[in-house]
Amino acid sequence: MTEPVGPVDVLPDRPVRRSRRVLRWVVGSLALLLAVTAVGLAVAYRYYGGLVETVPGLTDLDEGPAAAAERRGENFLLVGSDTSDSLTDAELAEIGLSREERDGIRTDTIILVHVPRDGTSATFVSFPRDSYVSIPGQPDNKLNSAYEAGETERPGGGPAKLVETVELLTELDLHHYVEVDLLGLYDVTNALGGVEVCLSQAAREPKSGIDLSAGRHVLDGREALAFVRQREGLPGGDLGRIRRQQHFVGSVVREALSTGVLLDPMTLDRLLRAVGGSLRTDPGTSTGDLLDAARSLRGVVAGQVQFQTVPVADGNARRDVPGNDDASVVLLDEAALPGFFAPLREQASAPSRPSASSPAPSGSPPAVPASPAPSLTPAPAPSVSPPTTAADEDCVR
Repeated sequence: MTEPVGPVDVLPDRPVRRSRRVLRWVVGSLALLLAVTAVGLAVAYRYYGGLVETVPGLTDLDEGPAAAAERRGENFLLVGSDTSDSLTDAELAEIGLSREERDGIRTDTIILVHVPRDGTSATFVSFPRDSYVSIPGQPDNKLNSAYEAGETERPGGGPAKLVETVELLTELDLHHYVEVDLLGLYDVTNALGGVEVCLSQAAREPKSGIDLSAGRHVLDGREALAFVRQREGLPGGDLGRIRRQQHFVGSVVREALSTGVLLDPMTLDRLLRAVGGSLRTDPGTSTGDLLDAARSLRGVVAGQVQFQTVPVADGNARRDVPGNDDASVVLLDEAALPGFFAPLREQASAPSRPSASSPAPSGSPPAVPASPAPSLTPAPAPSVSPPTTAADEDCVR
């Protein structure tokens, strides 16, 4: 008897065909979702990056992508601009300051940020604003006067003069310049819903406007400005303020990279708008450069971000400077500076290559790359010992 054909052979294939159709639908949907997500991220990337203002006159900081690819690390000069020039009267009133008391150009926060290419860590080196230094083309003066000296030489020349001064002092090449103003610090703090700090004792000082009891506080924008700007009444003056700034920066980074912020679209949007709207960078610094640096800062939670202060010989010296024959200055430890910055010079340079015409001698060990996370060793016995990381300094004065 002839065996039946047709339906018996076809029916078993129907579930397979349905499964294939479902699989194709799932794969297609995922591909569409990924494409939409990628476009959304690209649009957000361009939007928030488009908020960052460019500083003219700093076109020769970076040598381009090819040179950057050769380096083992990047050096950023992070500058806090304590000036009212870019702020309206309404903005000054909002942050609790007046035009009269903020007249002039100041760079009261000057930090060198080194980020290794492998992103395993980052190093922040703070410079006292009153550091007595050589300023190219100008008489020796306080470090924070370099910006204003550059503006006096030519409008817009402040950032370039400050970069030149720091490069002369450290013998390092700076690849990126990032400047944030008072309103930016205020906006970022408020965008995060406040930043927690801890004071080991009460702080009350009329000039900065700080009025906080001992203990932990979640600071709003106004209080944050007072916290980082206070100098009088702190041990070491400038060095005491640097400890405050390092403590605050560590708290901001930990809060900004916390899960609660990253998973809250509204908070993240406020933060990105505040950051983008408060920054000025050199033309060669892209949003990608800033994002790469931000990724490295995740290590602050694990203690992989080091906060250091340039070696100091005398935090209470007196010197003649233009316009003041007996100015209070900070004398840096000139003998310790070369060794202090040597690890960063090695990290930011391109790896050496053996010459093709001069092969290594037989039996020579292969070249070993330098460690990606050098430890800077401060000069002994500074007036105020800086914390190794923000996490080490639970409470500050």
